[in-house]
Amino acid sequence: MKKLMGLGVVLATVAACDQRPVEGGDVVDETPIGLEPVVENGQVGVGDILAANYSPGATEPLVVRVSLDGGVRELQVYGVYAGGEIDDLDYESYSFQDGGDSRFFRGFARESSDGSVNAVVVSDGGQFNRFFGGAVANQIDYSAPSGGLVRYRGEYVGLVNFGAPNGTGAPGALNGVPIESYAVTGDAFILADFTEGAVNGEIFNRSFEDGADLAFVPDDVTSLDLPEIVLVVGDIAGDGSFTGTAELTELEAVGTYGGLFGGDDASSVAGLVRLEAGFLGVVQTGTDPDTGAPIFTPIGTGAEVEHGIFVLDETEALD
Repeated sequence: MKKLMGLGVVLATVAACDQRPVEGGDVVDETPIGLEPVVENGQVGVGDILAANYSPGATEPLVVRVSLDGGVRELQVYGVYAGGEIDDLDYESYSFQDGGDSRFFRGFARESSDGSVNAVVVSDGGQFNRFFGGAVANQIDYSAPSGGLVRYRGEYVGLVNFGAPNGTGAPGALNGVPIESYAVTGDAFILADFTEGAVNGEIFNRSFEDGADLAFVPDDVTSLDLPEIVLVVGDIAGDGSFTGTAELTELEAVGTYGGLFGGDDASSVAGLVRLEAGFLGVVQTGTDPDTGAPIFTPIGTGAEVEHGIFVLDETEALD
Protein backbone atom coordinates (compact mmCIF):
# COMPACT_ATOMS: atom_id res chain seq x y z
CA MET A 1 0.00 0.00 0.00
CA LYS A 2 1.24 3.47 -0.83
CA LYS A 3 2.75 5.63 1.93
CA LEU A 4 1.79 9.18 2.70
CA MET A 5 4.58 11.72 2.70
CA GLY A 6 4.92 14.65 5.04
CA LEU A 7 1.39 15.00 6.39
CA GLY A 8 1.19 17.87 8.86
CA VAL A 9 -2.32 19.15 9.56
CA VAL A 10 -3.13 21.60 12.36
CA LEU A 11 -6.73 22.78 12.57
CA ALA A 12 -8.31 25.39 14.83
CA THR A 13 -9.32 23.92 18.19
CA VAL A 14 -13.07 23.34 18.47
CA ALA A 15 -15.41 22.37 21.29
CA ALA A 16 -16.11 18.69 21.84
CA CYS A 17 -19.11 16.88 20.35
CA ASP A 18 -21.96 15.57 22.43
CA GLN A 19 -22.62 12.33 20.60
CA ARG A 20 -24.26 9.37 22.29
CA PRO A 21 -24.81 5.82 21.03
CA VAL A 22 -28.31 4.40 21.02
CA GLU A 23 -29.35 0.79 21.37
CA GLY A 24 -27.36 -1.44 19.05
CA GLY A 25 -24.24 0.68 19.09
CA ASP A 26 -25.44 3.45 16.78
CA VAL A 27 -24.80 7.06 17.75
CA VAL A 28 -26.92 10.20 17.72
CA ASP A 29 -25.58 13.77 17.81
CA GLU A 30 -27.16 16.03 20.44
CA THR A 31 -25.02 19.15 20.03
CA PRO A 32 -22.70 18.23 17.15
CA ILE A 33 -19.75 20.30 16.00
CA GLY A 34 -17.75 20.19 12.82
CA LEU A 35 -20.76 19.52 10.63
CA GLU A 36 -19.47 22.05 8.12
CA PRO A 37 -15.90 21.59 6.85
CA VAL A 38 -13.47 24.16 8.26
CA VAL A 39 -10.96 25.66 5.79
CA GLU A 40 -7.81 27.26 7.20
CA ASN A 41 -4.26 27.76 5.86
CA GLY A 42 -4.25 25.04 3.24
CA GLN A 43 -6.17 22.53 5.33
CA VAL A 44 -9.77 21.35 5.45
CA GLY A 45 -11.22 19.44 8.41
CA VAL A 46 -14.52 18.09 9.66
CA GLY A 47 -15.48 16.35 12.91
CA ASP A 48 -13.40 15.91 16.06
CA ILE A 49 -9.84 15.78 14.72
CA LEU A 50 -7.78 18.74 15.86
CA ALA A 51 -4.49 17.75 14.25
CA ALA A 52 -2.90 14.86 12.37
CA ASN A 53 0.72 14.21 11.54
CA TYR A 54 2.04 11.37 9.40
CA SER A 55 5.73 10.38 9.37
CA PRO A 56 6.29 7.25 7.27
CA GLY A 57 8.88 4.92 8.71
CA ALA A 58 8.81 6.57 12.15
CA THR A 59 8.09 4.71 15.39
CA GLU A 60 4.85 6.66 15.59
CA PRO A 61 3.96 7.06 11.91
CA LEU A 62 0.53 8.60 12.46
CA VAL A 63 -0.33 10.82 15.45
CA VAL A 64 -3.83 12.26 15.71
CA ARG A 65 -5.19 14.72 18.29
CA VAL A 66 -8.90 14.39 19.01
CA SER A 67 -11.24 16.43 21.24
CA LEU A 68 -12.84 14.18 23.86
CA ASP A 69 -15.65 15.77 25.90
CA GLY A 70 -13.95 19.12 26.34
CA GLY A 71 -10.42 17.75 26.62
CA VAL A 72 -7.80 16.80 24.05
CA ARG A 73 -6.56 13.24 23.56
CA GLU A 74 -3.40 12.52 21.62
CA LEU A 75 -3.61 9.14 19.92
CA GLN A 76 0.00 8.08 19.50
CA VAL A 77 1.81 4.98 18.33
CA TYR A 78 -0.52 4.15 15.52
CA GLY A 79 0.51 0.82 14.09
CA VAL A 80 -0.30 -0.65 10.71
CA TYR A 81 -3.63 -2.40 11.19
CA ALA A 82 -3.20 -5.71 9.36
CA GLY A 83 -6.66 -6.86 10.41
CA GLY A 84 -8.22 -3.74 8.95
CA GLU A 85 -6.48 -3.72 5.59
CA ILE A 86 -8.80 -4.06 2.62
CA ASP A 87 -7.64 -5.93 -0.46
CA ASP A 88 -6.75 -3.73 -3.44
CA LEU A 89 -7.45 -0.50 -1.51
CA ASP A 90 -4.62 1.99 -2.05
CA TYR A 91 -4.86 3.61 1.40
CA GLU A 92 -2.74 2.94 4.47
CA SER A 93 -4.71 1.35 7.33
CA TYR A 94 -4.06 2.13 11.01
CA SER A 95 -5.51 1.43 14.44
CA PHE A 96 -5.00 2.55 18.03
CA GLN A 97 -6.23 1.23 21.36
CA ASP A 98 -4.69 2.22 24.68
CA GLY A 99 -5.48 -1.01 26.47
CA GLY A 100 -8.15 -3.61 25.80
CA ASP A 101 -10.96 -1.68 27.47
CA SER A 102 -10.33 1.77 25.92
CA ARG A 103 -11.66 3.25 22.69
CA PHE A 104 -10.69 1.43 19.51
CA PHE A 105 -9.83 3.88 16.72
CA ARG A 106 -9.32 3.01 13.06
CA GLY A 107 -7.71 5.24 10.47
CA PHE A 108 -6.95 5.45 6.76
CA ALA A 109 -4.52 7.80 5.01
CA ARG A 110 -3.21 8.50 1.53
CA GLU A 111 -1.13 10.97 -0.48
CA SER A 112 -1.52 11.85 -4.16
CA SER A 113 1.06 10.44 -6.57
CA ASP A 114 2.64 13.88 -7.04
CA GLY A 115 2.85 14.51 -3.27
CA SER A 116 0.80 17.71 -3.46
CA VAL A 117 -2.20 16.71 -1.28
CA ASN A 118 -3.07 14.07 1.30
CA ALA A 119 -5.89 13.11 3.64
CA VAL A 120 -6.63 11.15 6.83
CA VAL A 121 -9.87 9.76 8.29
CA VAL A 122 -10.10 8.42 11.86
CA SER A 123 -13.04 7.18 13.95
CA ASP A 124 -13.97 4.89 16.80
CA GLY A 125 -17.28 3.07 16.80
CA GLY A 126 -18.52 4.37 20.13
CA GLN A 127 -18.04 3.75 23.85
CA PHE A 128 -19.46 5.25 27.05
CA ASN A 129 -22.29 7.06 25.22
CA ARG A 130 -19.99 8.87 22.72
CA PHE A 131 -18.11 8.34 19.50
CA PHE A 132 -15.36 10.51 18.05
CA GLY A 133 -14.28 10.75 14.45
CA GLY A 134 -13.39 13.10 11.65
CA ALA A 135 -11.31 13.70 8.55
CA VAL A 136 -8.65 16.15 7.36
CA ALA A 137 -7.18 17.04 3.96
CA ASN A 138 -3.91 18.91 3.51
CA GLN A 139 -2.50 20.89 0.59
CA ILE A 140 1.30 20.87 0.26
CA ASP A 141 1.61 22.92 -2.94
CA TYR A 142 -0.78 24.28 -5.57
CA SER A 143 -0.95 26.34 -8.73
CA ALA A 144 -4.28 26.94 -10.44
CA PRO A 145 -4.82 26.24 -14.12
CA SER A 146 -5.81 29.17 -16.33
CA GLY A 147 -9.21 27.59 -16.94
CA GLY A 148 -10.98 24.59 -18.43
CA LEU A 149 -12.49 21.38 -17.14
CA VAL A 150 -10.49 18.76 -15.23
CA ARG A 151 -11.65 15.27 -14.26
CA TYR A 152 -10.34 13.27 -11.30
CA ARG A 153 -11.15 9.61 -10.57
CA GLY A 154 -10.05 7.14 -7.90
CA GLU A 155 -10.88 5.37 -4.65
CA TYR A 156 -12.95 6.45 -1.66
CA VAL A 157 -12.77 5.09 1.90
CA GLY A 158 -14.87 5.99 4.93
CA LEU A 159 -15.57 4.91 8.51
CA VAL A 160 -18.99 4.61 10.15
CA ASN A 161 -19.73 5.01 13.85
CA PHE A 162 -20.89 1.48 14.51
CA GLY A 163 -19.40 -1.96 14.27
CA ALA A 164 -18.35 -4.99 16.27
CA PRO A 165 -17.15 -5.07 19.90
CA ASN A 166 -13.37 -4.87 20.20
CA GLY A 167 -11.81 -5.29 23.62
CA THR A 168 -12.41 -6.98 26.94
CA GLY A 169 -15.78 -7.56 28.59
CA ALA A 170 -19.11 -8.82 27.38
CA PRO A 171 -20.37 -7.84 23.91
CA GLY A 172 -22.48 -4.72 23.69
CA ALA A 173 -22.23 -0.98 23.14
CA LEU A 174 -23.69 0.23 26.43
CA ASN A 175 -21.60 -1.65 29.00
CA GLY A 176 -18.25 -0.01 28.36
CA VAL A 177 -17.02 -2.35 25.62
CA PRO A 178 -15.28 -0.39 22.84
CA ILE A 179 -16.85 -0.68 19.40
CA GLU A 180 -14.74 -0.96 16.25
CA SER A 181 -15.99 1.16 13.35
CA TYR A 182 -16.69 -0.41 9.95
CA ALA A 183 -15.08 0.75 6.71
CA VAL A 184 -16.95 1.75 3.57
CA THR A 185 -15.19 1.67 0.20
CA GLY A 186 -16.17 2.99 -3.20
CA ASP A 187 -15.19 5.11 -6.17
CA ALA A 188 -15.01 8.89 -6.40
CA PHE A 189 -15.31 11.22 -9.40
CA ILE A 190 -14.66 14.96 -9.25
CA LEU A 191 -15.31 17.36 -12.14
CA ALA A 192 -13.79 20.83 -11.71
CA ASP A 193 -14.48 23.85 -13.90
CA PHE A 194 -11.59 26.25 -13.37
CA THR A 195 -13.05 28.76 -15.82
CA GLU A 196 -16.18 29.19 -13.70
CA GLY A 197 -14.54 28.30 -10.37
CA ALA A 198 -16.95 25.44 -9.66
CA VAL A 199 -16.64 21.82 -8.54
CA ASN A 200 -19.03 18.88 -8.25
CA GLY A 201 -18.85 15.09 -8.28
CA GLU A 202 -20.06 11.81 -6.85
CA ILE A 203 -19.09 8.86 -4.66
CA PHE A 204 -20.48 5.58 -5.98
CA ASN A 205 -20.09 1.78 -5.86
CA ARG A 206 -20.14 2.17 -2.07
CA SER A 207 -20.18 -0.97 0.08
CA PHE A 208 -19.25 -2.12 3.57
CA GLU A 209 -16.06 -4.09 4.03
CA ASP A 210 -16.36 -7.86 4.06
CA GLY A 211 -17.50 -9.29 7.37
CA ALA A 212 -19.49 -6.27 8.51
CA ASP A 213 -22.28 -7.33 10.90
CA LEU A 214 -25.13 -5.15 9.68
CA ALA A 215 -27.56 -5.85 12.50
CA PHE A 216 -29.62 -2.77 11.62
CA VAL A 217 -30.59 -4.19 8.20
CA PRO A 218 -33.95 -6.03 8.04
CA ASP A 219 -33.61 -9.83 8.25
CA ASP A 220 -35.01 -10.39 4.77
CA VAL A 221 -32.29 -8.20 3.18
CA THR A 222 -29.26 -10.36 2.40
CA SER A 223 -27.01 -7.63 0.96
CA LEU A 224 -26.86 -3.87 1.16
CA ASP A 225 -25.84 -1.68 -1.77
CA LEU A 226 -25.21 1.76 -0.35
CA PRO A 227 -26.66 4.65 -2.37
CA GLU A 228 -24.63 6.99 -4.55
CA ILE A 229 -23.59 10.25 -2.88
CA VAL A 230 -23.78 13.35 -5.09
CA LEU A 231 -21.47 16.27 -4.34
CA VAL A 232 -23.52 19.19 -5.64
CA VAL A 233 -21.93 22.29 -7.15
CA GLY A 234 -19.63 24.26 -4.86
CA ASP A 235 -17.24 27.15 -5.40
CA ILE A 236 -13.48 26.79 -5.83
CA ALA A 237 -11.64 29.48 -3.86
CA GLY A 238 -8.46 31.14 -5.01
CA ASP A 239 -6.37 28.88 -2.75
CA GLY A 240 -7.86 25.73 -4.33
CA SER A 241 -10.17 24.92 -1.44
CA PHE A 242 -13.87 24.08 -1.81
CA THR A 243 -16.89 23.06 0.27
CA GLY A 244 -20.44 22.01 -0.55
CA THR A 245 -23.47 19.84 0.21
CA ALA A 246 -23.70 16.06 -0.20
CA GLU A 247 -27.02 14.66 -1.44
CA LEU A 248 -28.67 11.43 -2.50
CA THR A 249 -29.78 11.19 -6.12
CA GLU A 250 -33.30 11.95 -4.84
CA LEU A 251 -32.01 15.45 -3.95
CA GLU A 252 -32.12 14.74 -0.20
CA ALA A 253 -29.24 16.42 1.66
CA VAL A 254 -27.31 13.90 3.80
CA GLY A 255 -24.13 15.78 4.69
CA THR A 256 -21.30 18.04 3.63
CA TYR A 257 -18.05 17.79 1.72
CA GLY A 258 -14.85 19.78 1.28
CA GLY A 259 -11.36 19.54 -0.10
CA LEU A 260 -8.31 21.08 -1.71
CA PHE A 261 -6.72 20.93 -5.14
CA GLY A 262 -2.96 20.58 -5.30
CA GLY A 263 0.00 20.36 -7.65
CA ASP A 264 0.89 22.16 -10.86
CA ASP A 265 -2.29 23.17 -12.70
CA ALA A 266 -4.35 21.34 -10.05
CA SER A 267 -2.94 17.93 -10.90
CA SER A 268 -4.52 16.29 -7.80
CA VAL A 269 -7.32 16.73 -5.30
CA ALA A 270 -7.92 15.56 -1.72
CA GLY A 271 -11.37 15.72 -0.18
CA LEU A 272 -13.57 14.60 2.68
CA VAL A 273 -17.22 14.05 3.53
CA ARG A 274 -19.39 13.83 6.61
CA LEU A 275 -22.63 11.90 6.01
CA GLU A 276 -25.55 11.71 8.41
CA ALA A 277 -29.13 10.44 8.63
CA GLY A 278 -30.35 8.90 5.36
CA PHE A 279 -27.02 8.05 3.74
CA LEU A 280 -27.61 4.31 4.16
CA GLY A 281 -30.59 4.49 1.79
CA VAL A 282 -33.86 2.51 1.88
CA VAL A 283 -35.08 -1.04 1.31
CA GLN A 284 -38.44 -2.33 0.16
CA THR A 285 -40.30 -3.73 3.17
CA GLY A 286 -43.70 -4.40 1.68
CA THR A 287 -46.40 -3.52 -0.84
CA ASP A 288 -49.36 -1.22 -0.44
CA PRO A 289 -52.44 -3.52 -0.38
CA ASP A 290 -54.60 -0.94 -2.14
CA THR A 291 -52.31 0.36 -4.89
CA GLY A 292 -49.71 -2.38 -5.18
CA ALA A 293 -46.98 0.25 -4.90
CA PRO A 294 -43.80 -0.79 -3.09
CA ILE A 295 -43.26 0.45 0.45
CA PHE A 296 -39.74 1.61 1.24
CA THR A 297 -38.23 1.96 4.73
CA PRO A 298 -35.05 3.89 5.59
CA ILE A 299 -32.09 1.76 6.69
CA GLY A 300 -30.74 2.36 10.18
CA THR A 301 -31.93 4.45 13.09
CA GLY A 302 -31.03 7.88 11.70
CA ALA A 303 -28.16 8.08 14.19
CA GLU A 304 -25.45 6.82 11.84
CA VAL A 305 -22.50 9.01 10.79
CA GLU A 306 -19.85 8.35 8.15
CA HIS A 307 -16.60 10.29 7.74
CA GLY A 308 -14.67 9.59 4.55
CA ILE A 309 -11.83 10.75 2.30
CA PHE A 310 -10.73 10.62 -1.32
CA VAL A 311 -7.32 11.40 -2.80
CA LEU A 312 -7.45 11.53 -6.60
CA ASP A 313 -5.10 12.24 -9.48
CA GLU A 314 -6.11 14.12 -12.60
CA THR A 315 -7.40 11.75 -15.27
CA GLU A 316 -8.29 14.19 -18.04
CA ALA A 317 -8.03 17.92 -18.72
CA LEU A 318 -10.28 19.56 -21.29
CA ASP A 319 -9.85 23.01 -22.81
